[in-house]
Amino acid sequence: FLVLAVVTLGSLPGRRRGLWLGATAVLLVGARSSTALAISVIVVLVLLWAKGLMRQHLPAGRLAFVTVSALVTGVAVSAVTLAPGLIANALGRNLTLTGRTEIWGAVEHQIALRPVNGFGWGGVWRETSPPTLQMWREARFQAYYAHNGYLDVLLQVGAVGLVLLLSILAVTVVRLATASATPATLWGLLVLLSLGISAFSESAPFTDALGLILIITICTATVQRSFAEAGAEQSPDAQGPVAVDLTRPA
Repeated sequence: FLVLAVVTLGSLPGRRRGLWLGATAVLLVGARSSTALAISVIVVLVLLWAKGLMRQHLPAGRLAFVTVSALVTGVAVSAVTLAPGLIANALGRNLTLTGRTEIWGAVEHQIALRPVNGFGWGGVWRETSPPTLQMWREARFQAYYAHNGYLDVLLQVGAVGLVLLLSILAVTVVRLATASATPATLWGLLVLLSLGISAFSESAPFTDALGLILIITICTATVQRSFAEAGAEQSPDAQGPVAVDLTRPA
């Protein structure tokens, strides 16, 4: 929720944003969640990058901006790949990511048993579920979700379910990216980015009932409305608002 607050305050216009961003930063530090803090930093960097790109009106300027950004991103990814221990220590984690890699290994072994359709939605993470008991024995502790949304979806609904979910995400991202550049579309892209990143270490963005599905619905509705408004403005028959007398029957 704090990450979504950073996304909303950073992308949408409003008064006293600085005050609310400061309060959110204090809460992020106080929460001691390295995952939320890291995602917030990434979101802020992407937000600054997007605003910088929108300031480049000439094609040459955009190309140079994107090229430099790609080089910086490549250096950052290389640093993470070559020195994962330093990054983990900086975030207050170890190389097992607080035991996550152990549960991931156990989950992957169960996924291999039913890779196509999984064990069914809600068919795991219960004390009466044999796959869950096996994963607990292998990981040597009781976990009630996979700590990875992608693996959790694979475990429960298999490759079919994951492909369908990623297809919905891809369609939504494409519609947002190809829509007119507005704070609303930028907000939608950043929300999906933050949830997609957090799903690498948490299951909630994909498995909580009111999580990602609600956000996707909001984003899709926003884009559809933007397209409708743009079409109305370009239509030669478009006219101004028509006054309607609500006191008279239709």
